[in-house]
Amino acid sequence: MGGRGGYSFLSHELQRQSIERVCQREGLTLVDVLEELDKSGGDANRPLWNQAIERVLGGEVGALVVWNLDRFSQNVVDALAAIDRIAAAGGRLVSEDGTTGRLERTILLAVAEDYGRRTLGLQMSS
Repeated sequence: MGGRGGYSFLSHELQRQSIERVCQREGLTLVDVLEELDKSGGDANRPLWNQAIERVLGGEVGALVVWNLDRFSQNVVDALAAIDRIAAAGGRLVSEDGTTGRLERTILLAVAEDYGRRTLGLQMSS
């Protein structure tokens, strides 16, 4: 898994368990889990990320559930644009932290983007 490990690494299994809890909390049925391991959260060209968004836009699913907003994206511009597209299609993005307001999401996404740039050296696609 890209040499990741230690305290800052949250396993995909723990994230999946969190997603299952969120689905239960929100009354959602988990239909699929898309794991895009070792891909930069700052890259909007991730195939599974785009597939998940397209599934909402096409009406196949009504929501995307992520453990934490930084697992959705570490790029503020890309994330907010995607969230707007999802909402315009009648879908929603749900996470363990329960953030729903644009201001709160923007702040958390900005923190994730800054973290990625400073500590992981992420290059943003936008």
